[in-house]
Amino acid sequence: MHMTDTLQEADPLELAKALLANGDALLSDASYLLVGGRQLRSAALALMAVEEFSKIYPCLNAITGEAELPRATSKEWRDHRDKLETAKALDLAFIDPEPDFDLPTVSREVESQRQLKMACIYVDHCDGKVQRPDDVRVDAAALVANGQAKSRFLHTIIDRVTPEVVSAMSEHRQLMVEVLDQLVDETDPEGTVARLRALAAAAASDDIEAITAVFRAAVGAEKHDLY
Repeated sequence: MHMTDTLQEADPLELAKALLANGDALLSDASYLLVGGRQLRSAALALMAVEEFSKIYPCLNAITGEAELPRATSKEWRDHRDKLETAKALDLAFIDPEPDFDLPTVSREVESQRQLKMACIYVDHCDGKVQRPDDVRVDAAALVANGQAKSRFLHTIIDRVTPEVVSAMSEHRQLMVEVLDQLVDETDPEGTVARLRALAAAAASDDIEAITAVFRAAVGAEKHDLY
């Protein structure tokens, strides 16, 4: 049997929906464990859920044609820190009521979550001492609530993406690139987040007039034919 040079790529929309459903199931289990007083396992599952949600981002890139879907064996798809960094970026862009864009602070929080997930599950040892999950102090309720907030936001996007929408994205790919370029200003993260949140809120309303008004206010869209 000969192996082909081309790997078959999964359908990114189907994959995104499956990731969202699995993340929701993990959060449901985390909530059940939380009610039962098992905070450590609840926290670990909540962090696993947000890692699942983070993998939706490369799926969206593949849906829009911005990038190919990462291979299942790639660092981008498998690395836990990378996934938690993506999850934190989602927080900063759409979830945190007062996002802190200080990069060292973000990096410390991501590393703390990576270590926390492992500490909630595994026994380890360090400096001659046994480290047990029961030694960990964690606010599992906050982690579950954050995961649920991510889920609600992602549903406002993924639930609206149909094969017809994907086809339209492919047809108008260049326009989408130009729109994104106008929305995002890497030198002004606060302004970028404000524009993205306003547009996301309008999109969730399914009101085309509201979406158009917010878009024009955000990027001066007079030069784009939005109708």
